[in-house]
Amino acid sequence: MQNNQIRIQTKECSSGAFTEIYVDGCLLKGVRKFELKHNAGDIPTLTVDLSALDIAVDCYRIPIRHETLGELEIKRKVE
Repeated sequence: MQNNQIRIQTKECSSGAFTEIYVDGCLLKGVRKFELKHNAGDIPTLTVDLSALDIAVDCYRIPIRHETLGELEIKRKVE
């Protein structure tokens, strides 16, 4: 399995600076924040928070951990 090529690029503009994240050359849109970690002996880990305003999920259930409410579970409605 080939690893994805990830590029984090900061650009200057008249109102300051902003950062863009590219995965295999494609810009990730809706990035709210990111965290890049590298622990000794491990591979680096990139965590990205995306704005999820228009989302489609194709699976039976999704477990979610909410900061305030705790564990939540979203299930697909079967009609």
